[in-house]
Amino acid sequence: MENTWGKHTKYLPYVFTEQGVSMLSAVLRSKVAIEVSIQIIETFVNMRKFISSNALIFQRLETLENKQSKNDEKFEKLFDVYSFVSCMIKSAKYKIISKDKNANN
Repeated sequence: MENTWGKHTKYLPYVFTEQGVSMLSAVLRSKVAIEVSIQIIETFVNMRKFISSNALIFQRLETLENKQSKNDEKFEKLFDVYSFVSCMIKSAKYKIISKDKNANN
């Protein structure tokens, strides 16, 4: 079967856009096809309403994901430093004394 949908698309699509459903409903004339088309278009409308009414939540979620990603990067760097210091301590041939410059001693 030759693909007429696009030059590089291997398979035909399994979904329609809202405009595609509208065009399809203009062609199909059975009662079931018309009812299903109306339900699909109503679903698109409801999805748009849901997305617009929850835009702030989605924006905040994206901000949290970005912060989490940055924190993950920082944690990886911290873990690298910890691993380096841990290896140094394990390979020390002499006693290691830690001095806290804020201590009263």
